[in-house]
Amino acid sequence: MHIVEQVAHAVYAAHKIGLVHRDIKPSNILLGENDFAYLIDFAIARVLGETGLTGTDAVVGTLR
Repeated sequence: MHIVEQVAHAVYAAHKIGLVHRDIKPSNILLGENDFAYLIDFAIARVLGETGLTGTDAVVGTLR
């Protein structure tokens, strides 16, 4: 399976259990044996529907 497909499956699985990653980028994707992709760093992930301190216009993630 292509790396992008694997990441899409990981995002789908996270959403299915109610998580939003919020920081998907190449450095948060690790490749293991046989090019198996791991989506990592759920540090700023949120639970779907959860209210919090992040406003609608707030930017979260990695700044460059």
